[in-house]
Amino acid sequence: MKQFTFPELLACCCEPSSSEWERGWREFSARYNEFIHNKVAQRCRTWDVPRLRRQFTEVVQDIAGAVYITLCKNDCQALRSFTARDNERIFFGWLATVCVRTTNRYLQRLLMEMLIDEENEAVSKALRRLDAAGRWEFYEMVVVELRDAAKRETGNRERDIHIFQLSIFSDFSESVVRSHPCLQDLGYRVVQLVIHRLRKDLHEHKKNFI
Repeated sequence: MKQFTFPELLACCCEPSSSEWERGWREFSARYNEFIHNKVAQRCRTWDVPRLRRQFTEVVQDIAGAVYITLCKNDCQALRSFTARDNERIFFGWLATVCVRTTNRYLQRLLMEMLIDEENEAVSKALRRLDAAGRWEFYEMVVVELRDAAKRETGNRERDIHIFQLSIFSDFSESVVRSHPCLQDLGYRVVQLVIHRLRKDLHEHKKNFI
Protein backbone atom coordinates (compact mmCIF):
# COMPACT_ATOMS: atom_id res chain seq x y z
CA MET A 1 0.00 0.00 0.00
CA LYS A 2 1.35 3.41 -0.98
CA GLN A 3 2.47 5.64 1.87
CA PHE A 4 0.83 8.99 2.44
CA THR A 5 2.74 12.10 1.54
CA PHE A 6 3.39 14.35 4.52
CA PRO A 7 0.49 16.75 3.73
CA GLU A 8 -1.81 13.79 3.07
CA LEU A 9 -0.85 12.21 6.39
CA LEU A 10 -1.61 15.34 8.37
CA ALA A 11 -4.90 15.85 6.58
CA CYS A 12 -5.89 12.26 7.27
CA CYS A 13 -4.92 12.34 10.95
CA CYS A 14 -6.82 15.60 11.47
CA GLU A 15 -10.10 14.18 10.22
CA PRO A 16 -11.60 11.50 12.53
CA SER A 17 -14.52 10.99 10.16
CA SER A 18 -12.19 9.95 7.33
CA SER A 19 -12.19 6.31 6.31
CA GLU A 20 -8.38 6.53 6.31
CA TRP A 21 -8.12 7.99 9.81
CA GLU A 22 -7.01 4.78 11.57
CA ARG A 23 -4.57 3.95 8.79
CA GLY A 24 -3.23 7.49 8.99
CA TRP A 25 -2.50 7.22 12.71
CA ARG A 26 -0.84 3.83 12.25
CA GLU A 27 1.46 5.43 9.70
CA PHE A 28 1.97 8.46 11.92
CA SER A 29 3.09 6.16 14.72
CA ALA A 30 5.42 4.26 12.41
CA ARG A 31 7.05 7.52 11.28
CA TYR A 32 7.23 9.47 14.52
CA ASN A 33 6.91 7.12 17.48
CA GLU A 34 10.65 6.70 17.96
CA PHE A 35 11.14 10.46 17.71
CA ILE A 36 8.43 11.08 20.33
CA HIS A 37 9.92 8.55 22.75
CA ASN A 38 13.42 9.95 22.29
CA LYS A 39 12.31 13.54 22.93
CA VAL A 40 10.32 12.52 26.00
CA ALA A 41 13.23 10.49 27.38
CA GLN A 42 15.63 13.35 26.72
CA ARG A 43 13.44 15.74 28.68
CA CYS A 44 12.90 13.26 31.50
CA ARG A 45 16.66 13.02 32.04
CA THR A 46 16.74 16.70 33.00
CA TRP A 47 14.42 16.03 35.98
CA ASP A 48 15.40 14.44 39.29
CA VAL A 49 12.19 12.76 40.43
CA PRO A 50 12.49 9.48 42.39
CA ARG A 51 9.83 7.69 40.35
CA LEU A 52 11.87 8.34 37.21
CA ARG A 53 14.85 6.57 38.74
CA ARG A 54 12.67 3.59 39.62
CA GLN A 55 10.42 3.41 36.54
CA PHE A 56 12.08 5.41 33.78
CA THR A 57 10.86 3.28 30.86
CA GLU A 58 7.31 3.10 32.19
CA VAL A 59 7.13 6.86 32.76
CA VAL A 60 8.48 7.58 29.26
CA GLN A 61 5.83 5.27 27.78
CA ASP A 62 3.09 6.96 29.81
CA ILE A 63 4.19 10.41 28.67
CA ALA A 64 4.51 9.32 25.03
CA GLY A 65 0.93 8.09 25.29
CA ALA A 66 -0.04 11.48 26.71
CA VAL A 67 1.57 13.14 23.66
CA TYR A 68 -0.75 11.17 21.38
CA ILE A 69 -3.73 12.12 23.56
CA THR A 70 -2.72 15.78 23.29
CA LEU A 71 -2.54 15.50 19.50
CA CYS A 72 -5.92 13.75 19.24
CA LYS A 73 -8.10 15.48 21.81
CA ASN A 74 -10.82 17.94 20.83
CA ASP A 75 -10.95 16.58 17.27
CA CYS A 76 -7.18 16.86 16.89
CA GLN A 77 -7.18 20.56 17.72
CA ALA A 78 -3.44 20.64 18.48
CA LEU A 79 -2.53 18.90 15.24
CA ARG A 80 -4.87 21.16 13.30
CA SER A 81 -3.03 24.16 14.73
CA PHE A 82 0.14 23.20 12.84
CA THR A 83 0.06 25.31 9.68
CA ALA A 84 3.27 24.47 7.77
CA ARG A 85 1.69 21.39 6.25
CA ASP A 86 4.14 21.11 3.39
CA ASN A 87 7.28 21.21 5.58
CA GLU A 88 8.06 18.09 7.61
CA ARG A 89 11.28 19.60 8.95
CA ILE A 90 9.30 22.34 10.69
CA PHE A 91 6.86 19.70 11.90
CA PHE A 92 9.64 17.85 13.72
CA GLY A 93 10.44 21.04 15.62
CA TRP A 94 6.77 21.60 16.44
CA LEU A 95 6.33 18.00 17.58
CA ALA A 96 9.44 18.26 19.78
CA THR A 97 7.84 21.26 21.52
CA VAL A 98 4.64 19.27 22.13
CA CYS A 99 6.75 16.47 23.63
CA VAL A 100 8.64 18.82 25.94
CA ARG A 101 5.51 20.60 27.17
CA THR A 102 3.64 17.33 27.73
CA THR A 103 6.61 15.91 29.62
CA ASN A 104 6.88 19.02 31.77
CA ARG A 105 3.19 18.86 32.70
CA TYR A 106 3.39 15.18 33.58
CA LEU A 107 6.54 15.53 35.67
CA GLN A 108 5.22 18.64 37.40
CA ARG A 109 2.42 16.45 38.72
CA LEU A 110 4.97 13.99 40.10
CA LEU A 111 6.94 16.85 41.62
CA MET A 112 3.76 18.27 43.14
CA GLU A 113 3.16 14.90 44.80
CA MET A 114 6.70 15.11 46.20
CA LEU A 115 5.91 18.59 47.46
CA ILE A 116 3.04 17.13 49.47
CA ASP A 117 4.69 13.96 50.74
CA GLU A 118 8.50 14.19 50.61
CA GLU A 119 11.12 15.78 52.81
CA ASN A 120 12.05 19.37 51.98
CA GLU A 121 15.58 18.39 50.95
CA ALA A 122 14.30 15.98 48.28
CA VAL A 123 12.04 18.62 46.75
CA SER A 124 14.77 21.27 46.81
CA LYS A 125 17.24 18.88 45.17
CA ALA A 126 14.77 17.98 42.41
CA LEU A 127 14.05 21.64 41.69
CA ARG A 128 17.72 22.52 41.42
CA ARG A 129 18.08 19.96 38.64
CA LEU A 130 15.52 21.76 36.47
CA ASP A 131 16.42 24.42 33.98
CA ALA A 132 15.43 28.01 34.76
CA ALA A 133 12.24 27.87 32.69
CA GLY A 134 11.12 24.65 34.37
CA ARG A 135 11.75 26.04 37.86
CA TRP A 136 9.76 29.20 37.23
CA GLU A 137 6.94 27.27 35.59
CA PHE A 138 6.68 24.99 38.63
CA TYR A 139 6.99 27.95 41.02
CA GLU A 140 4.04 29.66 39.36
CA MET A 141 2.04 26.44 39.32
CA VAL A 142 2.53 25.98 43.08
CA VAL A 143 1.58 29.60 43.85
CA VAL A 144 -1.60 29.31 41.78
CA GLU A 145 -2.58 26.04 43.47
CA LEU A 146 -1.91 27.39 46.96
CA ARG A 147 -4.01 30.47 46.28
CA ASP A 148 -6.85 28.43 44.78
CA ALA A 149 -6.71 25.88 47.62
CA ALA A 150 -7.42 28.50 50.30
CA LYS A 151 -10.79 27.74 51.88
CA ARG A 152 -10.92 31.01 53.77
CA GLU A 153 -9.09 34.30 53.57
CA THR A 154 -7.08 34.88 56.72
CA GLY A 155 -5.13 37.88 55.48
CA ASN A 156 -1.90 35.92 55.74
CA ARG A 157 -2.10 33.75 52.64
CA GLU A 158 0.61 35.54 50.67
CA ARG A 159 2.88 35.54 53.73
CA ASP A 160 2.26 31.83 54.21
CA ILE A 161 3.01 31.08 50.55
CA HIS A 162 6.28 32.96 50.94
CA ILE A 163 7.14 30.91 54.05
CA PHE A 164 6.23 27.72 52.20
CA GLN A 165 8.51 28.59 49.29
CA LEU A 166 11.44 29.45 51.55
CA SER A 167 11.04 26.27 53.57
CA ILE A 168 10.34 23.79 50.78
CA PHE A 169 12.02 25.18 47.70
CA SER A 170 15.15 26.41 49.48
CA ASP A 171 15.09 23.88 52.37
CA PHE A 172 15.69 26.73 54.83
CA SER A 173 15.43 25.88 58.52
CA GLU A 174 12.81 27.60 60.66
CA SER A 175 15.46 29.81 62.23
CA VAL A 176 16.69 30.95 58.81
CA VAL A 177 13.13 31.66 57.63
CA ARG A 178 12.50 33.71 60.78
CA SER A 179 15.68 35.69 60.19
CA HIS A 180 13.87 37.46 57.33
CA PRO A 181 13.12 40.99 58.62
CA CYS A 182 9.42 40.66 57.78
CA LEU A 183 9.12 37.27 59.51
CA GLN A 184 11.22 37.81 62.62
CA ASP A 185 8.18 38.35 64.85
CA LEU A 186 6.57 35.01 64.01
CA GLY A 187 5.46 33.03 67.04
CA TYR A 188 6.92 29.69 68.09
CA ARG A 189 6.32 26.85 65.57
CA VAL A 190 4.40 29.12 63.18
CA VAL A 191 6.60 28.02 60.25
CA GLN A 192 5.92 24.34 60.96
CA LEU A 193 2.20 24.99 61.25
CA VAL A 194 2.14 26.94 57.97
CA ILE A 195 3.95 24.15 56.11
CA HIS A 196 1.61 21.52 57.55
CA ARG A 197 -1.52 23.52 56.67
CA LEU A 198 -0.45 24.36 53.12
CA ARG A 199 0.63 20.79 52.42
CA LYS A 200 -2.78 19.66 53.63
CA ASP A 201 -4.45 22.21 51.33
CA LEU A 202 -2.45 20.92 48.36
CA HIS A 203 -3.33 17.32 49.22
CA GLU A 204 -7.04 18.13 49.32
CA HIS A 205 -6.73 20.15 46.11
CA LYS A 206 -4.50 17.74 44.17
CA LYS A 207 -7.31 16.48 41.93
CA ASN A 208 -6.64 19.64 39.92
CA PHE A 209 -3.15 18.56 38.94
CA ILE A 210 -2.94 14.73 39.42
